[in-house]
This record gives sequence, structure tokens and C-alpha cells, in this order.
Amino acid sequence: MKKILMTLAAFFCCTMTMTVFTACNNDDENEPRTYTYNLSMSVSGYSWTGDEVGYNDWYKAVMGIYMTEIGVETEKFTLYGTLAECNQKVLEACQRAEKKVDALSSGYATVTVRNETTSKTVYSYYIEKKPTPKADYTILFYGTGGGDLDFNIIQNMVQFFQGKAESYERVNIAAQYKFSTAENIIEDSSDEAFAQLFDSKTIRFVVEPDSSDPKMKAYETFDSSFYGETNADCTCPDSLTNFINWATKACPAKKYLLILNDHGGGYTPDGELPETAGTRAVLYDDGNFSNNYCKHFTAKSLASAIAAADAKMQTIYLDACLMNCVEYQFELKDVADYLVLSTFLVPGYGGHYDFLIDQLAANPTDTKTALTEYNRQVVAFWDKVYEGRHDYHDMSVIRTANLDAFGQKWRTFTDKIIAAYQSDEALKHKIDSVTKYSFRIVNDVPSYDIVDYYKHIYREVPEVLGEEFYKELDASFWATVVSKQTSAFLQESGRTVDASIMLGTKGHYRCYYYKGELDHLELEFYLQYEADGSKSSFYDNEYHPRSPWGGTLESTYCQLAFDKATGWSRWLLLNGQEPFPLALSDFNVDIPGIVGPNNQK
Repeated sequence: MKKILMTLAAFFCCTMTMTVFTACNNDDENEPRTYTYNLSMSVSGYSWTGDEVGYNDWYKAVMGIYMTEIGVETEKFTLYGTLAECNQKVLEACQRAEKKVDALSSGYATVTVRNETTSKTVYSYYIEKKPTPKADYTILFYGTGGGDLDFNIIQNMVQFFQGKAESYERVNIAAQYKFSTAENIIEDSSDEAFAQLFDSKTIRFVVEPDSSDPKMKAYETFDSSFYGETNADCTCPDSLTNFINWATKACPAKKYLLILNDHGGGYTPDGELPETAGTRAVLYDDGNFSNNYCKHFTAKSLASAIAAADAKMQTIYLDACLMNCVEYQFELKDVADYLVLSTFLVPGYGGHYDFLIDQLAANPTDTKTALTEYNRQVVAFWDKVYEGRHDYHDMSVIRTANLDAFGQKWRTFTDKIIAAYQSDEALKHKIDSVTKYSFRIVNDVPSYDIVDYYKHIYREVPEVLGEEFYKELDASFWATVVSKQTSAFLQESGRTVDASIMLGTKGHYRCYYYKGELDHLELEFYLQYEADGSKSSFYDNEYHPRSPWGGTLESTYCQLAFDKATGWSRWLLLNGQEPFPLALSDFNVDIPGIVGPNNQK
């Protein structure tokens, strides 16, 4: 019993001692003193568009916001005051930080502030990544100088900073551009300092506009945005795919518009071979060569690069000459809803991208209207620059959803002219007369206006097509065209262009080269590419064999989506009449030995 009483006495004694001790701590809490705190962040998930550097930046940014609001410089810090005062100061500062931290919206983490003196948590907040509101559009710009376009394209890129201030709330811009070699920049501009600074270098950037001085902001951005290795091959499909993936993650949007800016050369089968390339395709890297030709995108490599990207492009805009050919249309039809292309020439000025930004922003849910208005504005701008002088520029907006239906009609058209050509000599002669004077776009590309061709076929041999089918064919073509604008000069001279298609004879095609002044040209030579892969040049009234061009009609043209849909190569192999050798711009020129279409009848 005594032992029990002693145990109870000891228990009460300890209890009283503890009570006294706690009461003593409460008294201390009301007295000012130094308290030690520790700020920490436990990351439970992270989403970032870049690499580990991006994660570290986010972590530092979050911690930095909290430390700034608390007014300290390190994660472990001290405050002086009563316990209630110090804890309240921490709590209020951390609550102010929450809104700023949420705006970063990059990951999932718990931020904790612990009072190490009292061993109690003062503050805890769970950061949850919130869906980032997407812009309506992101413009993706991918280009290169092609040897002599750098200063024009720089002005195009400056235009990305010159849209209306409110437009950037709806439109993002991400860009990658490779400069020409120093040698070519100097030859084009004589600016040696500029050439040495940007020699074959690539820049990659997101546009952050500055309405106070957009041009200066653009130049500062270019100077500070070098990316990757010097003289990287920008025509490598992986390079374009990588850019698209980066841009769509850095600037997510509801719809994407991809611009490719450089020289364009339309379609030729020899240009479809990147390793034995001719001179016709799109986007020419003047710093990388294969068999003495600039490397470039082909119709197929361009389509495959875009298809391999994580996001689908709503619109593809080739800001380059000669790219509105059915061969490219069909190759790109499955990777975009709209194509913006030029059948003939694009002036060195290129597009006018501040117009594009503002039109997209003004039509956030109506891309068709935005592109139509942009088309009208740009061609009007080109007309103003050239002031009515002879100029052959145009632009079209193509709706890819209707290309398959047109392809079906064109296969029937091909079937009909082949059947007539093989069955009736009189019909063959009439069809030959159309081919002989077909509407050539430029001299060194075997591309001809497709509408002009089928209309003249119908005019010469209406019984072959029949009125009903001709109307169906014509309607199916125009159903693919959202908008078409041609220069004032082309309209006034009755030489509007619509879209181009390749023509040849017995499987071969020719590229013509002339010398002299526009008022009197002479044929210097032409190159003839045979279906079997052989090649020759014609000058001094005779053929001169040359090295094979590296492919065959079967391995190039016959593999195109357009030919698989229409079988057009059957006509290229059967047709026995050379199409007209002189381009639209030279129709009125007196060339010895050539009778122009104006003298046709």
C-alpha cells in the first residue's frame, strides 16, 4: 500500500511539474524572441515542355516567390517577435504567394513552412497544375535564307512583333530560322559584320511583343535566340518535326498554322530525290549540299515531317514561289485542313505576317474567313508595291477536304482523254493541239495551268468529256478553292493562274533556259529527263547525253498521292505532243523558232 501511495505521489508530482512547465512556455510565447523557420517544397508531379533545366527553373521560381513575399533570401530563416506575430507574418506572406505560384501552372507540389523552434507546421499549401487556357491559334514559322532572302525574311519576322496589341491575347508565335552562309549574305548585302554574326546559324524563339518598340524588341530577340549547332541541316525531316513538337508545347493552342518561308520551285520528279536533287522543291539550305545541289524538302519528306509531329496543323502556308501544284496539294492533304500556296511567283517581300496575326485574332473560330481576308490583303499589298508594273504574283487558299473528290473526277478525265487519244486520230490531233499550246507557268519547270488545260480540252473535243462531266469536273476543282487572288496585271492581261500540273511527252519532261533580253530571247538549251532515268541536254541543234538524273518516273511521280489517286502518269507516258516550251511571262516575246499562243489561231 505504501508503494502504491508513493507511486501516485510521484505521478501527481510529475503532472504538476508538466503543468507548470507548459504554463511557463505559454508565458514565453507572449515575449518577443527569435524563431527559426524552414521553407520546403515536396514535388509530387511535374509537367514541362523542355528538359531538366526547365524543372529546376520552376522549382527555383516557386521558392523565390515565397521567399520574396516573406522577405527573406534563404529557405531557412529567422524572425523576431512573439510567436503569434511571427507565425502570422509567415502565413499572410505565403497566402499572398499562392496566386503567383498558381500562375506558373507547371507541376504538383506541397509547400510547407515549419517553425523549427516549436516543431510545428505553420503553413502548408498544395500546388496543383491547372489547365493553361489555350490561345486560339499558334503560328509556327520555319524558314531559311536560301542564299539571298535573309534581309527580306528578317522583315517578315519583324512583322510578328507588329500586330495589334490585343491580337496577341488570341495568337501565339513560335519561330525557327536558319541564316544563309556568310559568303552568300555578303554577296547579297555586302554587310560583313552581319554575315559573320549570323553565318549559317539558327535562331529559335517565342514572340513576346513590345508595343512601345516592336522592331527593337524583334532585333533583340533575334540576337539572343541562337539555337543548336552552326550549319545544322534545316531540311532534315527530323529538324522540322522537332521544331513543331517544341513549338506546340511551348505555345499550346486550339489551332496551329505552319509557315515555311524560303525559295520554292514547284514539283519535278528529279527534285523529289533529296540525295540527287535537282533544282525544284521547297526550302533550300545553302549551307548543306548533295551532289552540288542545295539540300531541300521534297513533297514526300515535307509531308512525312509534318505527319510525324505530335500535333496536327490546321493550316500549312508555303510562302514560296510555284508551290500551288496538285502534286504538293495531294501530298499535304492529309496533314492539314487548309493550304496557302502560290501557283506563280511570290515577291521577295513574302507574306505580311502582322496582317495574318490580326486576321486570325479577329476570326478566332473562323479560319476560312481569316485566310480569305489575309489572301486579299497580301496580294493588294504586292500590287501596291509594284504599282501596276508587270508582275506575276498570286495566292490561293485550298480546302483539302475536297481534294479527294476532285481526284476522282481527274481520274475520270484522264481515262477519257486516254481512250480518245488511242481510238481516234482526229481526236488525237485536237488533243495534241491543246497540249502544244498549253499554259506553261515558268520556263524551267514542266508545270502548266490545270484549269486552262481541261477547259481547252473541252473546247476542242467536247464530245470526249461531255457537258455534264465537264461541269462536274470544273465544280469539283473550284470546291477545293476557298480563295484565289492574282495580281492586277494578271487580271488586266487575262492571264490569271489557278493551279499547276506537270505535263510531259512519252514519259519525259523538259526544263528550258533562255538568254537575251525580254524583247528578244533565244533558246540557250533545255534539259530533258527521261522516264527511265536517263538525261540529256539540247543545244547547238543536237542532244548531248548527261549523267542519269537519279530516279525514274516510276520511282518518283508514280509514288505521289496525286498519281495514286488519278493515274495521271498514264497520260504523261502516252502523250506524244511536246507541251508549250515558253512561260506565261514570255508569251509576247519573239523567240526564233517558237510560235506563241497569241498566234495560235
